[in-house]
Amino acid sequence: MLEDVSSLNVLLDMIKFREISLFSKLHQDQADLKKNGVSGYDILMRETSDVMQDLAHIYGERHSLEYCIKRLSGLKNQENKELLTKVFRLFGAEIINRDLSFF
Repeated sequence: MLEDVSSLNVLLDMIKFREISLFSKLHQDQADLKKNGVSGYDILMRETSDVMQDLAHIYGERHSLEYCIKRLSGLKNQENKELLTKVFRLFGAEIINRDLSFF
């Protein structure tokens, strides 16, 4: 059975996919620049800093959403669980919306 695209698990998987893609791009860019003789300083500070910052940002957001999902499973009050599920879905959907051009 297919899950709703706005389910927490699907949103988390999409965020993980972006994180993995950014990590792969960063690794490949650094290797290519090193082969072309660009200095280590220039690689880190000038050439790949934007990708690094995007990667750090999505990494933190993934961890935040994973923690939210983990805490959600421990809630006993159904009303609180439903409300927080909506809030966490909004958080995940906003991340996807911000990076929609990637997807």
